[in-house]
This record gives sequence, structure tokens and C-alpha cells, in this order.
Amino acid sequence: MNIIILSRKENLPFNKFIQQAAKNMQISVSIIDPLACELTLMPNKIEVLYNNKPLNNLSAVIPRMSISVLAYGINILSQFETLNVKILNNLSSLKKCLNRYEYLQFLMNEGITIPKIAMVKKSSQINNAIKLIN
Repeated sequence: MNIIILSRKENLPFNKFIQQAAKNMQISVSIIDPLACELTLMPNKIEVLYNNKPLNNLSAVIPRMSISVLAYGINILSQFETLNVKILNNLSSLKKCLNRYEYLQFLMNEGITIPKIAMVKKSSQINNAIKLIN
């Protein structure tokens, strides 16, 4: 079994924990910086490259990316999904994280209490929005 963790930081406690647990089970785990990945789409050839080498024969991908990297990371995960590699988190749930309003709507629809929120486009609407949530 060959697993990769998509993470910018190798030293995070979660990454170290997963690496040790996998080692105890004789499973190969590599930590890959998602920003160092390259995606290729060509007729009859789809690849994810890391250090100019294709990432092949993967059993699963564990995404551990911050919101600043997530937009590009979703493209990487989508590519792996196309290649039939298992992804720990559902892509649609990760996409919801990019849109805070949609994410809060999702939480509310699942019965989870959220803070009062008002969303406006123009600065002239801010005072009215504040009145609405107070």
C-alpha cells in the first residue's frame, strides 16, 4: 500500500502520527507539498507529477492543506480522483470550505448552530447589515 499526504509542512503532529502508524503497519507514506505538484492533461494521458516524476501506484491520498493552498489542492485531488486513487476527504466537502457562506449554509442545514451572519457587497450596506444581526 502506498499513501501520500498532501501537506505544505512535513513536521505537523498529524503527519508524524500518520507516518509512524503507517510504518508500524508496513505501509509506505510520503508527504508531498501540493504546490510542488504539476498536473498534465493530454489525450489519453493524465498525470500528477512531483519533482518531474509521475506519482503512480498510489492507494490513497490524505489532503492536509490550509485554505490558502486548497484551491490548487482541489485540482490535484480531482486529478487523483480521475486516476481512481482513493481520497480521504470528499471533494465536494473540500470545495465547500472555499466558500465560507456556502459552508455555513451547509452547517446550518445539518442542524449545527452557527453565529449570526450578514453578507453584503457594498460598503454602504455595512451599517444595515450590522443592524440586521444585532
